[in-house]
Amino acid sequence: MIHRRLWFGFLIYLFAIATLISLEYWIILSVISILPILLLTLFDIKLSLYTLITATFIGWYIFEEPFALRPIDVLTILMIISYLFYKLLNSDYTFKIDKLQMPILIFIFAISLSLIDSADTQKGIMNLFKHLELFVIYFIITDSFSSWKLDKIKRLLNYFLYIALAATIAAIIQLIVSEEVRAFGITGVPLADLTVGALILSISLYIFSTSNHATRKYGLFSLLLLMGLVLTQSRGAWISFFLSLSFIWLLARKKSIAQSRKRLLGILFLLLLSVMITFLIFPNIFTGITHRVEQVKYFEIGTIQLRLMLWEAAIRAFLSHPINGIGLGQFTVLSDDFSSLGMSSIFKENVGGLSAHNITFSYLSETGIIGIIGLIIFYTSFMIMATKTFIRAKTLQEIEITTALLTNLFFVVVSSTYAGAWFWGLNGMQFMIFLAMSTIVSKKI
Repeated sequence: MIHRRLWFGFLIYLFAIATLISLEYWIILSVISILPILLLTLFDIKLSLYTLITATFIGWYIFEEPFALRPIDVLTILMIISYLFYKLLNSDYTFKIDKLQMPILIFIFAISLSLIDSADTQKGIMNLFKHLELFVIYFIITDSFSSWKLDKIKRLLNYFLYIALAATIAAIIQLIVSEEVRAFGITGVPLADLTVGALILSISLYIFSTSNHATRKYGLFSLLLLMGLVLTQSRGAWISFFLSLSFIWLLARKKSIAQSRKRLLGILFLLLLSVMITFLIFPNIFTGITHRVEQVKYFEIGTIQLRLMLWEAAIRAFLSHPINGIGLGQFTVLSDDFSSLGMSSIFKENVGGLSAHNITFSYLSETGIIGIIGLIIFYTSFMIMATKTFIRAKTLQEIEITTALLTNLFFVVVSSTYAGAWFWGLNGMQFMIFLAMSTIVSKKI
């Protein structure tokens, strides 16, 4: 029952932070308060994984200078150490090869070629290490927990859902006590994508649940998460959610589950209910939503126009270096060299120094045709693996788990065409956790 203890521990941590935040040295005090747990993770690989999931929803920086460091970075290092201890203590020096090992190696090799003659080699190498760090975590999870049965995997997915709920509630409370029109709680902007991932889990478990208790529970979870998604006011997250919901509908039809149509209609009702409740609690929130939609209608300078500036610069960068790109991680420092607006104050003040805000354009501009082919091979490989696993699923438990995992991977792929930050930060860790679970499940079904 480790996930329940951590769930309650995380809630206590939230209340402790709320109390300590008024003190001068609250960051130091909060770090000291969780130090015992961090030490325990070194000797318990399972605890390390659950703690890593918790850190995926904490976007605060421990410090930003001389380099940025967040709790997820600390937990990543601790999990690697924990894995090494685990191997040594069990005298296990083997490493299991999985279906995605070769596609991942091809992808890493393809993007590495972009470092040849790059403008800032150090920045490129650091960016490559960020990729390697995430894939190391993926391999650690798949190697350490390959023996897990479906019940344990479902408990882990439930834990992810519980932590997502806690983070969503924290964001809602932030809006209640503040005068802000958008709030992301302790997670920050990545909460929008994390909420979509949690909604996919909750809806999958709701649709295929076999008991009234589970149906009510996951229905309530879905309602709260839908409210959180509305409050993020993230157009990209909304698009991802509706595409993912349509994908779940197709998967449910594929399996011909009797209650799936009724349950999906229930989700649409919960969506409508979430909008109504959100409007009653936060009537001013829809002013911000209306303004963001009007930006599209009247072509005001807003996030859409700023993204178009970045995408235009990314396309021009690709066209100038089509084979291996301008170099991994180089777009943030070279974007103004390629944009038609690069010398203007609008570009420099609003988007200068930002990433392309689009996975596809990012790898096209930075790693060229070679890199994007590596990305396509990687994406195609894990989607084929997850799809085959879903097709083989027979029992309701197998169907609900494979639906949740396959749809989360679909979410990663489809959002990469218009948004996405799936190879760094909190979003990257979310991706690796679901990818690892999909690989493990593919060996069970």
